[in-house]
Amino acid sequence: MQALTLASLTRLSRLSLYLVRRTDPVDYDEYDCFVVCCESADMARHTQPEKRYVSDCWTRDPSTLEVQLLGIAAPATPRGIVCASFNAG
Repeated sequence: MQALTLASLTRLSRLSLYLVRRTDPVDYDEYDCFVVCCESADMARHTQPEKRYVSDCWTRDPSTLEVQLLGIAAPATPRGIVCASFNAG
């Protein structure tokens, strides 16, 4: 079996992993960051960590978010939130 290289992963998958982090003040019962598997940094910036509680638990202003590319997703990785950090209070 041939080892996967970064070049071969890039050809197999068009999805990347992004860390999306808030830069505005975060309080109790709010998300402060999450990792998402998607096609672009812009798509990552406009992803919500949990659709049911958007106005209560996440920023309303996507321009306050910091988006960092973590790497290329493995070919079988599904689109969407991989993990999230929620400050329960």
